[in-house]
Amino acid sequence: MPIIGFFMVPFKPPRLLTQAYKVKLKIKLLYVFLLDVVACSRHFEKMDFELVNYMEYALHSAEIAGNRGEVPVGAVVVDSKTGRIVATNGNQMLGRHDPTAHAEMLAIRAATNMVGSQRLVDCDLYVTLEPCPMCAAAISLARIRRLYFGAFDPKGGGVEHGPRIYDHSTCNHKPEVYGGIGEKAAAELLKSFFVSRR
Repeated sequence: MPIIGFFMVPFKPPRLLTQAYKVKLKIKLLYVFLLDVVACSRHFEKMDFELVNYMEYALHSAEIAGNRGEVPVGAVVVDSKTGRIVATNGNQMLGRHDPTAHAEMLAIRAATNMVGSQRLVDCDLYVTLEPCPMCAAAISLARIRRLYFGAFDPKGGGVEHGPRIYDHSTCNHKPEVYGGIGEKAAAELLKSFFVSRR
């Protein structure tokens, strides 16, 4: 029996040859389709499911913080080149007796220690709540590439609300900002926490 592609088929019955050809054609079409998918995924650096996945890690850190009695906010630093999570943390202001121990600050500190540099130029930050002015400034100083946050914070936010840190001409680095990623889950977590405290 001759070999046609990867298929062992009898030489003579034309019907079998036709079936083998059809299968081979389908495989080629599938291969071309997969190449297109890969090309698209390279074009769009962050796919929606990846955004949601990283934000879920941030939400998990927020839940852990909430269980400790902290305001449930979580943050995750991701290496944009590899997709690897570099650091993750939740609020620890009460536990550390430190008013600056916000989730973003702790995640950035851990990430810079991991990377071995004070700048995280290839990293993205995912946080469940719009960063406050302090954290927004720290994100700029760390040269974070992109900022993704969940719930908006009209009262304490410093990115889309309040001082809008990145809109100032004195701000040396302005990350790309994407708000409302997993907003509903993040807002519900905060709402449940504060209702339980009343």
